[in-house]
Formats: sequence, structure tokens, C-alpha cells
Amino acid sequence: MSRNIFCTTIILFLSFGIFHLQLKAQEKNPLINNSGEIISKSIQLQIDTDYVEAIKQLRTIPVNDTNYYQAMGELVDSYYGHRQYDSVINICNRFLKEDNAYHATFYNSLGNALDASDKPEDAVKVFSD
Repeated sequence: MSRNIFCTTIILFLSFGIFHLQLKAQEKNPLINNSGEIISKSIQLQIDTDYVEAIKQLRTIPVNDTNYYQAMGELVDSYYGHRQYDSVINICNRFLKEDNAYHATFYNSLGNALDASDKPEDAVKVFSD
């Protein structure tokens, strides 16, 4: 009988210890904030012309997030506003190769970035496709 009580006590302490460790791990590695809030905040940062902070915020959204491609569309807008046209071109070319619902956004941004980079012939080709 006392052996069962001892075993039960040990199991309870181990269970509480594991639970406590999981809570501590969650505190150290919190899940990402609401990506919709990050996107909204980045749009406001773009309006305020704080493109560097908008880029920083948008880069925190992971690939497996449901709003990832929307965030990348906003990232492209931030790079464009910051006049980093090569980054816009590279990102758009990358995402135009992937299956996503934001192809129109990436085509439009690609064409605008090419035009702003003094490549109007390439921009016309993008807008013609």
C-alpha cells in the first residue's frame, strides 16, 4: 500500500515538473503574434514612411502562416517605398514561381520596380503578360 502511494506521489511530481518545463519553454519561444495585426501595423508604418520598421515587422511572419503571401505583398510595397527596387524584383520573381493568390500583386510590383529601375522595356513585357 505504501509503495503505491510512493509511486503515485513520484508520478504526480514528475507530471507537474514536465508541465512546468513546457510552460517555461513556451515563455522562451512564444508563438508569433497575430500576423493580421503585424500586417496592419506594417501598413500604418508604410503610411508613416517608416519602411525599415515595416520590413522588420513583416519579416517576422513565418512561411507556414496563412497570411504569409499577403505579408510578402506588403513587404514588396515596403521595399518599393524604400526604393530598394532590386529587392522588389528578386522577391516578386521568387513568388511568381510559386502557387499563391497574390500573383497580380507581384506582377504589378515587379513591373513598377522595373520601370523605377530604368528598365521600361522589361516593365512593359511584365505588364503585357
